[in-house]
Amino acid sequence: MKLRIIPPDNAVIGKEMLVYYEVENTGTINETYEVAISDDHSASILPTRRQHTILAGETSNGSFTLKPTSVSNILKYAITVYLGSTSEITQRISKTVLVTDIERPDCTVVFLNGTCNNSSLNTAQCHKYHWFVNAEITFKGTELENFTSSVGSATELVYDDISGLRHGPVNISIKGSCCTPSVVLAAFDTDGYIAQCKIEFSGGQIVTPMKLYDIDDTQVNTDKSDGSHTEIVIPIVVSAIIVVVVLSILGFIAYRKYKQASYNVSYNVNQNIGGGIDKNQPTSSVEYHPVKLTEVSDEKENL
Repeated sequence: MKLRIIPPDNAVIGKEMLVYYEVENTGTINETYEVAISDDHSASILPTRRQHTILAGETSNGSFTLKPTSVSNILKYAITVYLGSTSEITQRISKTVLVTDIERPDCTVVFLNGTCNNSSLNTAQCHKYHWFVNAEITFKGTELENFTSSVGSATELVYDDISGLRHGPVNISIKGSCCTPSVVLAAFDTDGYIAQCKIEFSGGQIVTPMKLYDIDDTQVNTDKSDGSHTEIVIPIVVSAIIVVVVLSILGFIAYRKYKQASYNVSYNVNQNIGGGIDKNQPTSSVEYHPVKLTEVSDEKENL
């Protein structure tokens, strides 16, 4: 098996701290292990033993809590792994930690408002969506030097005056837009210790470059289609109206001519009927010439 631990950087008198560990079963069969913590100043908080059944090739992890109460500058502690419930030790790691009354800066998010969903994670829209965070920096026995944001001027930091202050808490407000959907707020003390708050609004997604007209391609295409349809329909309708008007005018003119012609014919006929035959008009004459019967007969014989 293999044991790994993550020790704390320092310990503050009267304040709890966590010691994290990981146990790996490097064998070919499943095993049960017991992990225990011990220290030289009775700083361990119950429980001080934990049991893990680990499959072959798998890992398991956990943590123990230490709370130093003495003024000793150094705290020694050890984490031991036993095989099963026996007293057979498979591995042990010992560490020391500096105990002090100085509480280094620690950052805690107190209030968070805002989220960055998919529609806001593009360069055309991100500036329209905003978020706001309130954080608290606790410390004691040291002084804070400054605060920073991982995205610089893309966010706005507002905090209390920290000049000559040797204990917290100090309130910090930070606000920004979904153009920066994640930010790390850091507080530094005068000894170089850093406290960080990592704030995430998009679940790890990033902002993608996008032009304004690419926001909703489907919508834009639909709009374009509708516009084209409208552009086609309007000229057709106008043309149809013009044709109808022209035809109406021509029809009206033809109707007027037809009515006028009908009126003239009716007028002439009525004039002829009402006035009778003009006596002044010359009449045709037919001349009759008498023919003798004998002359006709002679002509017939000659034929």
